[in-house]
Amino acid sequence: TILIRIFVSLFFVILWLPLVQMHFPFIPEVNSNERRTLTQKPSIRQMIHPYFDPYWYVTLYNHYFNYHYGFRNSLTRLNSILHLTIFNTSPTPVVIIGNHGWLMYNSPTDGVSLKDYYGNANFTENELKKIKNRIIDINEELKKRKIHFLLAVAPNKHVIYPEYLPANIRQAEGRKTRLDQVTQALNNSDVDFIDLRFRLRDEKKQNTDPLYYRTDTHWNALGAFFAYEEIMTHLRRTYPGIKPLHRDDFHIRSEENRGMGDLANLLNMSGLLSDTSIKLTPKTKFIAEPVPVPADHAPGTEGDPVGFQVQNLDLPGLVMFHDSFGDSLIPYLSEGFSKSIYILSGKIDISIIAREKPSIVIFEITERKLGNLGEL
Repeated sequence: TILIRIFVSLFFVILWLPLVQMHFPFIPEVNSNERRTLTQKPSIRQMIHPYFDPYWYVTLYNHYFNYHYGFRNSLTRLNSILHLTIFNTSPTPVVIIGNHGWLMYNSPTDGVSLKDYYGNANFTENELKKIKNRIIDINEELKKRKIHFLLAVAPNKHVIYPEYLPANIRQAEGRKTRLDQVTQALNNSDVDFIDLRFRLRDEKKQNTDPLYYRTDTHWNALGAFFAYEEIMTHLRRTYPGIKPLHRDDFHIRSEENRGMGDLANLLNMSGLLSDTSIKLTPKTKFIAEPVPVPADHAPGTEGDPVGFQVQNLDLPGLVMFHDSFGDSLIPYLSEGFSKSIYILSGKIDISIIAREKPSIVIFEITERKLGNLGEL
């Protein structure tokens, strides 16, 4: 009887501890690495305005409670640790647990990843035609302005490192992916288009260091540098005076670290997984200097534009529209242009181009987001 009372008491203590922690925190919480803006606690005013609706208040409070209850971050991290260490499975379908500690991304709401890899997400004829026509229209518009347009596609990580996918995931041999379709559609056009899969696959064979992070969706500094070299190779055909950086211009060092990548964050495992960082330290100090760019320079973009310049007016100017893969290209690209402006956006803003009057416009996009090309 005493044991039963002890167990019942412990049960109720454990049951109430999260509520006590939520309102009167007595133990430091584990920081959450989830990429979301947490809901604020609703006020009573929200129940009575614009009309009396207790159900609406309860719905808001329930949403707030789900992400603020005591020990939530610790419990979700413990859940991830148990899934990974005991069952070797992911607690979320968005992250795939691959071989040798590699994590892969497959969000159904953030582009198309594995379905495309299987060859089961092909564009329809009309979708492909819309994409092709939109890209050609932009290219023609920029040609009228005597601006060179370059479209570059950053490959999904699992496309470069398929050997780290789980054994039950295999690409259907011979099936075209959406990038294959776009490449074929633009083959007979005069659009300067770079499919970076080929360069990165070649470099992967020649380098023992990885080109992508194990715990992140993105390429690392070395993978970005090879992408930069391929971009500069294309641009030099039109602007031979551009002087690209070379690998010999850097000290290259690899370091093991506790994975802090976005995929580790999605598992709430940041700092608990191993990864490799590649450091490219320039032997000679970079010469590009920041230049101010008004925050309203690109309304509707995902972040404030950034700009750089070098003291050489003979070099062409650059405007690049890009996603998160483009961030790591910026230090390299900025060294080769008189002025370079970078806009984190999935669309091309002609008003910015008209304002800056660059010689070159680059649009960089991640492979899984190719469906957005029809809405440039």
